[in-house]
Amino acid sequence: MALNEYVSHLRTLGQELENLGIDRFNLECREDGYLVWIPGAGSAAKDTFASSLKVNPLQKLWSGAARLLAGLSLRRRRHCYRYSLADIGRIERSARDRRGQELRPADGHSLSQLLRTIGALADQRNERLLGISWQNHTVSIVAATAQGKRKVEVFRVDNLYDLWVSMYLRRGDRAVEDVPR
Repeated sequence: MALNEYVSHLRTLGQELENLGIDRFNLECREDGYLVWIPGAGSAAKDTFASSLKVNPLQKLWSGAARLLAGLSLRRRRHCYRYSLADIGRIERSARDRRGQELRPADGHSLSQLLRTIGALADQRNERLLGISWQNHTVSIVAATAQGKRKVEVFRVDNLYDLWVSMYLRRGDRAVEDVPR
C-alpha cells in the first residue's frame, strides 16, 4: 500500500467507524485493505457491543440495507470488519455524494480527523503502518520504519488533536483563530 494513501484511507475508515458508533477498536493495515475488530467483543460481549452502538434498530436495518445495495464486500464475523481498497473507495464516494457541495469546517476531535492525523504522521515519517489500537483515550500505533524496524508509539487522544491542529495550520495561510472546533 502506498504511503500517501493512509491519510484518505484512515479518514474514510474513521467516518465509517463513527457511523457504526464504534469508538474502541483494533485496526490492522494489510496490503489489500484493512481489518478492524472490536476487542473483547466475542460471544460473551455480544450484547454489550450491540448496546454500545448509538443507533436505533431501524437505523441499523437501513444501514445494513444501504451496504447491501452499495455492493460492499464488507464481511463481519464476530465483530470483525474487513475493508478492501475497493470498499474504501466506494465508502468515500458515497460520503462525498452525501456531503455534496456543503463546506463545513473539519472537526479535529472527530475519529475520522484523528485517524487522518495518524496517516499524515506515518507519511511524514516515511513509515508503513501495521496497526492501530484505539482504547478509550489512548491510541497505540504500530509502524515499520524505513529501515524495517517495528516500533510502537502511544498517544493520548488530546495529543493527536494537538498534532491535527499543527498540521491543519501548516496546510495553508491560517491563523490560530481559523482552527475549527
